[in-house]
Amino acid sequence: MSYSLDRDETVALLTDEGLDIPAIRVILRAAQTLHRLAVTQCNGDWPADDGRPSTLECVKCGDRWEPSTIAKNGHCQKCRTEARVREVLPEGFMPVFGGDPRGCVLKIAVPSGKTDDHAREGLCIPVRNR
Repeated sequence: MSYSLDRDETVALLTDEGLDIPAIRVILRAAQTLHRLAVTQCNGDWPADDGRPSTLECVKCGDRWEPSTIAKNGHCQKCRTEARVREVLPEGFMPVFGGDPRGCVLKIAVPSGKTDDHAREGLCIPVRNR
């Protein structure tokens, strides 16, 4: 399927579950960010640790990142993005984060229990692979 068809199907499924469009937009944007960060970690590209001694450790997850991407509270962009997803989800919805860019980096477990990942964890949030 194409990204736009996957995205439209996901939006329809999430709205059927009771999630509003502003929250879905945050989730779609966050999934793209998490995917991009997972790819950089996998490849060792900027802003992830690529062996340079100048990287800093995130106080929350322990991953190493370029210092300019670490917030004043010590959290990396990945942890801040995950927190944003948790903030927009109402009760009954649960985020499932994955770190492998070859799979789904963000799934949403919905109240009805509906899944699109072979009945494992939830609804996969699509990303545009560039």
